[in-house]
Amino acid sequence: MLGSLVRGLHFNTYSSEDAIKRLHGWASHLEKGQGVMTASFDITNMFAELPHAAILESLEWMIRMMEAKGFDRVNVNCRGKKLAMGKQNRDGHFPVKFDRIRKWVRYELEFSYSLAEGELIQQIQGIPMGGHTSPSLACILCVRSEAQFMYELGTLRKRILGLRLMDDVAVFVRFVQEKTESACQARDILEKLKGCYPSSLSLERTHADDGTPSFLGCRILVDQEGPKITSVLQMKNQDCMSGDQPLTFQCIQDFRSYSDKQTKTSMIKSYLHLIVRCSNDAALRDLPVACLRKELRTRHFPVPVIEKVVQSFECDQRVRLGREPSIHEGWR
Repeated sequence: MLGSLVRGLHFNTYSSEDAIKRLHGWASHLEKGQGVMTASFDITNMFAELPHAAILESLEWMIRMMEAKGFDRVNVNCRGKKLAMGKQNRDGHFPVKFDRIRKWVRYELEFSYSLAEGELIQQIQGIPMGGHTSPSLACILCVRSEAQFMYELGTLRKRILGLRLMDDVAVFVRFVQEKTESACQARDILEKLKGCYPSSLSLERTHADDGTPSFLGCRILVDQEGPKITSVLQMKNQDCMSGDQPLTFQCIQDFRSYSDKQTKTSMIKSYLHLIVRCSNDAALRDLPVACLRKELRTRHFPVPVIEKVVQSFECDQRVRLGREPSIHEGWR
């Protein structure tokens, strides 16, 4: 259902790569003389504080949106993960009518219990943790709130790009630099966003007002002169590597651990893929690649193995990862 909604109506994204791709597409339409105001937030208590009534109302809103398009069921592929909205049954698919979805969700919310110190407690608020429907229900509630927010903006919604992956939110608002009124409107939009979601949820700002918000592990760099927006992956242990400190996050398996060599080299390639996909400026890839190289050496990866994987990746993907700069150069 979420996939059938118009993307400009809400902020929901499906992965970090999807979010960065949408950001780069939006930034490509910026014109000379325009500026961008940015903000990133974290939605606190997203799962624990959601009222059941609001969840059911959001689900009903979503179903009505689908019914307005003429759909009355979801056809679930019995041999794959790909679903399809439908008006009739399809071969090889299991049809799930909207009425069944209503009953299913209501039952799951009303009859969710936890066993604590021998006492059976009913959950009357929040989404059942670990439930199959929990992530989707939380997203549907947020999508409804975001749609109402966008409708209230009227024609101003053309200036805004909102991105959200679960409880991480980033917002970008375009304005005309020479017009004070336009800048004030952009600032007001960011201020109104704080009341976008239900009162049980709160937005906590996660970056200083310096034009370089962090979102989904990426550093977003906004150049107001261009205007231009660039992004680069920020490794989790990047600050540790720059300061020659012990690793804070043990994300990479030690080369001496029990697993075959191919598994370890595939892990290096997965990091390189992430760096390339999340960076739209080739010059900005040098720092995360240098951090990755140093962290791999810290985890006892032989230098010839590292360089062989990097060269193989460059050849396969036809990219140039560049030199290995000193990671003490930091952000410029």
